[in-house]
Amino acid sequence: MNNIIYIGSTDNPNKFHVGMTSNNRSPLLRWQDGDYRGKLPYTPKRIEFYSVGDLRDEPIHQDILKDSNVYSVKDEEGIRSDEIFRIDSDNPTEYLKNLVEQSIEYHTTGVRRIERFFDPRPHQAFVNQEILNRFDGSYTVIQPLNLCARFGKTLQGLSLFKDSGLEVMVIAGHWLAANQSFINTVEQKFDITSDIAVIKPDYQQFKDAIDKGQRVLIDLSLHTEVDSIDPKLIGALAVYKSLIYIDEADFGAWTESSRKTANLFIENSINLVCVATGTNIDRALIGTRGHIEPPITVSYLDLIEAKRGEGYLFQPDGFCSDNPQEWQDKLSDIVEVGVLNLDAGEDLVNELNELTDEKRPNMAKIFARRNDHIQRKVIKSLLVDEDYGTDIFGLYSTQYGSIDHPAVMMFIPGTKADVNNLVKVGRSIEPNYNWIPLHGDDYTNRTAEDAVKKVIESGGERTIIVSCSMGARSFSVPNIVAVVNCKDGGSVGAAVQQASRCFTPGCDKTTGLVVNYSFNSERTSSFETDLVSSAIDNDPTNSDSAIRRVYGLMDFFKKTDNGDMIYLSEADFIEYVTSDVNLNNMGKATADLSNVGSLVGLLDILKDIKDSSNTHKNNKGIIDRAITYISDTNKEKGEIDPNKKAIKDLIKMIGRVVDCTSNTYYMAPDFTTFKDCLVDIVHDPDRNSEYVSLVGLDAETVHNNIYPFLNTSIMDLIITKARECDSLDNFSSSTSKHTETFMWDL
Repeated sequence: MNNIIYIGSTDNPNKFHVGMTSNNRSPLLRWQDGDYRGKLPYTPKRIEFYSVGDLRDEPIHQDILKDSNVYSVKDEEGIRSDEIFRIDSDNPTEYLKNLVEQSIEYHTTGVRRIERFFDPRPHQAFVNQEILNRFDGSYTVIQPLNLCARFGKTLQGLSLFKDSGLEVMVIAGHWLAANQSFINTVEQKFDITSDIAVIKPDYQQFKDAIDKGQRVLIDLSLHTEVDSIDPKLIGALAVYKSLIYIDEADFGAWTESSRKTANLFIENSINLVCVATGTNIDRALIGTRGHIEPPITVSYLDLIEAKRGEGYLFQPDGFCSDNPQEWQDKLSDIVEVGVLNLDAGEDLVNELNELTDEKRPNMAKIFARRNDHIQRKVIKSLLVDEDYGTDIFGLYSTQYGSIDHPAVMMFIPGTKADVNNLVKVGRSIEPNYNWIPLHGDDYTNRTAEDAVKKVIESGGERTIIVSCSMGARSFSVPNIVAVVNCKDGGSVGAAVQQASRCFTPGCDKTTGLVVNYSFNSERTSSFETDLVSSAIDNDPTNSDSAIRRVYGLMDFFKKTDNGDMIYLSEADFIEYVTSDVNLNNMGKATADLSNVGSLVGLLDILKDIKDSSNTHKNNKGIIDRAITYISDTNKEKGEIDPNKKAIKDLIKMIGRVVDCTSNTYYMAPDFTTFKDCLVDIVHDPDRNSEYVSLVGLDAETVHNNIYPFLNTSIMDLIITKARECDSLDNFSSSTSKHTETFMWDL
């Protein structure tokens, strides 16, 4: 059997037939058939014919449609034929011939033409060297990779696949956009991926690729149940050592069902397993069994530092010491970072403060559908203020210059319906912008990135992407110059992932602007909390130096009453991030709440404890009670899950412990760490009683059960700040009948 692939012309110079005849039949004869000619107002003319053996036209159609300049006429015009394509090119005939020939060549030889060469950044090369130093192939190694968003994990992973000499790589993902990123990168025809076949977890596809001499990349969705995995494939893989790469591993990949699916591949042979994420590596490792190496960590601060020829890789005898300038030049496209905190405008503040407590919305309710009139003011202030140039687009271009077709991504609390409504309001204000509601009704995590890029490429001066969750990970659109986070509080990891969407290089962009929109701009955002706490964790012995490092590597702004952005001075920044409120905020935000479920045994202790949270300071912000107010009438009625309630009670208790950290120092002023203060309090019944009256738990219980889940670097920094500033926060004389005496006894 021999098939012939043909390219034929149409009556439109940009449209072509790409199809197939079998048994060596001439395409010219087929085009003369009545059933073929009867469907067309023209007879195709020969462009090129290819004899291809048993290769069919379907995989060629799939390949050429991956090109952004190729369009299916069936999809565009609703015709029945799937073999007609429109080519958007100055020389469409040669453009299509090249694509078809590359596809035929790949399916015949198993090797793609090389169009791009991968030149690793210093941290990518360093990380892979470290991984391969730890894996000698004699036993399975599990390597945690705590690599920041925008590190380039996809190319790092594919480069590791090449350098390892292994024949099989399994991309195991719960967040499927991460899998798609690997697939897209393979199809970009890098030198390190030219011989890779991308397959689903299917035995026959695996055998065909191996028989052709290809390396195999298996696209494994961790949504797949174990029983659905092809057992013949698992049996075949048992004789191979594989690289198993779990990207975005802190999102769903750690759940019991996902772990079962992943372990079917991990435990099948001797394998190199990389568990990678940009946030929350501890959660990513839940359920992991086997030999686990220490995590390899690279922060975005490390990348910016290295871009300047600084940091641990550039130290004498460091990884880059052999040729520092050459390595530094490879980081020229790393996007710098600016951070701007915004609060609601004066008009909106006044309007909301005039409402009663019951009617005044918090941040989540502002973006609910019923508050269109408020949203109009928010949109005009943040996104559509061209007259004065004080919207995000104007502020960005004034500070960093403009790019073609800039986009702003906005994350809001709420639902898909709230996203749709905000986009509707936005379009009514400025219909000439591209407004994209990004959620699961119109996109998937696999398709969202390409779909948004096509909208931007289609025209429109500016683009606003609105999401409540989608696009937070593995979503790389270089046009995004700023991310506006309107979520008050929430996960630090999620906030970091969302903010990082504006760090994608390209479009001649030099800087990404992270905008935190809240009712209290004096409170550190989750993104800032991560920056500072991560820097302190990296050097817990010198917190002052760590904070100055953050300030020196990024721009921090505030907005003046005139609408301008001005830099925070170093002194203002340090005062801002080390305020009592913000240090406590960091302590709570960086506590290991993902594993707090193991503390549920404390529930019995908590049952009879009186809630002392009313003794704490009320940090309201500029809108009274806007952050904390949620009406009880909105709570759904029904039975309360006792396990969920226990977790909430424990999280609340941890927050109380953090809020009273400074008081711990005042009870034990001779000690410099939170842990030592607790130990000292335990041995004094009177002070321990005072501690119970403040926190609700005795110091020994906190020491033994809660302390392991706290960020010790931040807790010790709060103690240090209390020593230096002699401040007493969250302490009330109404807390205990002994309080007044105790305070003066200090």
